[in-house]
Amino acid sequence: MRAGFDPATLAAIEVDGRVVGCIAAVPAKDHLEIHSFYLEPAVQGRGLGAAVLSAVAGAHPGLVVRIEVLKGSRAHRFWEKQGFVRIGEQAVDWLYESPARVPPGS
Repeated sequence: MRAGFDPATLAAIEVDGRVVGCIAAVPAKDHLEIHSFYLEPAVQGRGLGAAVLSAVAGAHPGLVVRIEVLKGSRAHRFWEKQGFVRIGEQAVDWLYESPARVPPGS
């Protein structure tokens, strides 16, 4: 995990000047890889995660978005609600993908 970690891809998520989470987005030629997307439980369920995801994916129009989600995580519901579909699995993760977002006016 440390070998693949690049602090330059990690962004803090703030609400009212307080850090409440983080997200990393790593663009590749044909997709955008999301990882380390965490929100404090106190701010979950209010649309913040969807807004952050929309902003991050919107900054990379035309790229498919991918994420690995722990098999036992309740976050599966969030990703499926955001339009992601399960495309595979690894030992401890399910692999999810969302279609590329088309820029407005395209």
